[in-house]
Amino acid sequence: MVAKKYILHILTALMLISCIREDVNDVNIENHTGPVTVGFVAGGAQKTRTTIDDNGISTSWSPEDKVALWALNEETQSFSLNKQMFKMYFRHPESRGYFTSTLNAAMADGNYTYYATYPTPTSVNGTTATFNLPDVQDGQMGGGVAIMVAEPQTGKAALSALTNTNASDEIFDNGLHLNMHHKMHALRMFIPHIPTKEYYGFGNEEVVRIDLALPWNIAGTISTDISDEEAAPVLTGNGSQYMSLLLKNPIGATTANGNTYAYDYAYASIIPAPIGDTNIYNGELVAEVFTSTKAAKTTISLSNLSSTHTFAAGHITPVILNCSKVVDRHAIRLTWMGNNLGEDINTIYFYDATGAEVYRINDVASFVSTGIHDVEYTFVENKSEILSSLAGQTLTVKYESDNAIVSNTITMPTTLATEVKCHEVGITVPYLFFEDFTSIHTNFEFDDKRVASLMSADGHLLNDYMSVSGWNGAHIKGVAGQSVRVNVRHQSTLGVTRSNGRLDTPAISTLKSGAKVKLKVTFDMGAYVDSGYDSGNDVFLVAGTHTSSESSALDGVTDTKAFSSVDDDATRVAGVFNNVALKTGNIPNNFTNDSFNSEFPTYSFTVDGCGATTRLCWVPCCSQGTFLTSNNAHYYLYFDNIKIQIVRE
Repeated sequence: MVAKKYILHILTALMLISCIREDVNDVNIENHTGPVTVGFVAGGAQKTRTTIDDNGISTSWSPEDKVALWALNEETQSFSLNKQMFKMYFRHPESRGYFTSTLNAAMADGNYTYYATYPTPTSVNGTTATFNLPDVQDGQMGGGVAIMVAEPQTGKAALSALTNTNASDEIFDNGLHLNMHHKMHALRMFIPHIPTKEYYGFGNEEVVRIDLALPWNIAGTISTDISDEEAAPVLTGNGSQYMSLLLKNPIGATTANGNTYAYDYAYASIIPAPIGDTNIYNGELVAEVFTSTKAAKTTISLSNLSSTHTFAAGHITPVILNCSKVVDRHAIRLTWMGNNLGEDINTIYFYDATGAEVYRINDVASFVSTGIHDVEYTFVENKSEILSSLAGQTLTVKYESDNAIVSNTITMPTTLATEVKCHEVGITVPYLFFEDFTSIHTNFEFDDKRVASLMSADGHLLNDYMSVSGWNGAHIKGVAGQSVRVNVRHQSTLGVTRSNGRLDTPAISTLKSGAKVKLKVTFDMGAYVDSGYDSGNDVFLVAGTHTSSESSALDGVTDTKAFSSVDDDATRVAGVFNNVALKTGNIPNNFTNDSFNSEFPTYSFTVDGCGATTRLCWVPCCSQGTFLTSNNAHYYLYFDNIKIQIVRE
């Protein structure tokens, strides 16, 4: 059980004797025209705080808090500072926060009007700032959900450079002071377990999640005027009447010891009730409360709460949750295991074996930030039927980003309908493209090795040998489930014949039509020299992209000419590519014999301007020269674990 918290008075400040300095970096900056560090104080009043303190009532700045500041030059009517980020420098126990930022140059002398917000807005148009209040929170009012706007400060001097290490005193004595106003409303929830109200039916289990529903949009995209701290926030984007609290600190029951009450609280920051809309008070607040194996549902009439509380900005409404009637919990907990795509996911879709969509996650950002997404079936009437149909089933999961749609599968637990708990299922976003050659189901060889009369580099479609269609190769051999080998053949008898193989991927069709992105390509590659190897010659690789059709075989490169340098041979094969992305130096000879199932060194390159028709291609090369006597050789490169990701710009 977490430590109990004792009620004093709503938003009563902690009274401490001395200040405690946290995370302070020495500041010793002279006043000059180059980069300067400046600061301000925000706080000094109960309404300026952001997170709940240990006593469960008062709140304070958090060390990770950041405030955005604007400075309007009153003479030129232009912004000298525009959404400038200030980080916490020093946290005073009486709710004051000292914030600093390093500017590229000192502010010009003059009078300024200052505006500030917490957190930094997602966008600003004039003095209208836009914020996103998430519908998944941690129950602590942290992480920027306590949206605030400062009282504008007019006729103030430019922020001066800090000149010594005692920056907090200097800022307090001579700097800008801001008073900030909360724009959201807070719900403070607790569950009594005392003789008069025995509402906690969960036994020794703690509450880990609370789902809320109210008759107005309590989360979503809101806008407010930063030049008017009293302006009401306006919903300007997608809104939601529902909110989930995944409790950072699980809560237990409120208990009594004589006249002393010990409370555990969970908080929600919500959009205030619409001003003037009295109809909403005819509605209800519905809360679904969950432990790991149990749940309870409580409904509260808003008319009962509204007699003393109107859900206004900057206020707190206490909410007593009646969790005396408990049922078993049935849920699927999706856990975020990572994103290999390289680009943020916007939406996740789940499909059953028939292709029907069974679930969708629209707010993937909250899933990523919390690491979990619970799909609750506890209070669904036909939950047994739904869970029985999903139990043991393999679902196809599609992940959509701005530029791509990728997919993989997950298998649901077989005990969904019978076992009481949150069944965990891991979710991992796959690579844009991945091949470890487990897709090879039949060995193949188009190597033409050791046969002087077969020095052509004819291309071959590999569709009959791989479950993934669209692969192409020349001078190539594949072993089922292991790797592929590509050959560059050199023959010298009173002249030179050179024949380079190649390996081509299918088109990167997981990219959306019209997408143009930079890709990172990672692959494992090893080398083996069959015969005639001269350590003074280079064996190397040229790789890149092209957009040739998958429907016809693509030949390698052949020529009858002597080559003596890497650049010479690379230039010769460059005609294969639209874009040459990689030209390696000499590749070490990794093996003393032919080996398909070894671990190879890893190589990578990036290539820009790629779309849904782009194909990757690798061509092995060598720089062996002309000899008067026969000096034939086969240089082999092995490829495995090809991974392609979008590069985040």
